[in-house]
Amino acid sequence: QSINNPISTFAVGVTASMATVLLAAGTPGQRYALPHATVHMHPAGGGAQGYTPDVEIQFKEMKRLQDTMHHIISKHTGQSVQKISDDFERDRWMDALTAKEYGLVDEVMGTPILAEAAEKNKEAETTAETE
Repeated sequence: QSINNPISTFAVGVTASMATVLLAAGTPGQRYALPHATVHMHPAGGGAQGYTPDVEIQFKEMKRLQDTMHHIISKHTGQSVQKISDDFERDRWMDALTAKEYGLVDEVMGTPILAEAAEKNKEAETTAETE
């Protein structure tokens, strides 16, 4: 966010954790995913040990980092901070088209055949969910 030059980001295989934040923070219009890429979001995690005051300090820092991530992703996707927070409650996996709909990427790249196959797969999932 502090680099003035355009930054293109690409989801090629699995983009997970902080890589999802970096993917979303690319230059608008230059955030891409291949048709079979997977994007993963999850709550902040880590381990804490030691005395109770030290564990509380570590928890507060994890919470601060998580809130910062929510605001960054909200800024770059157009989703509300509350929606991002809700979606980060548990693991959330997205295919490339869902990541585009969510606002994490701007374009699903690849050969037309692969993009068409991914679109048909998404349509089939949507149809199955409504039945």
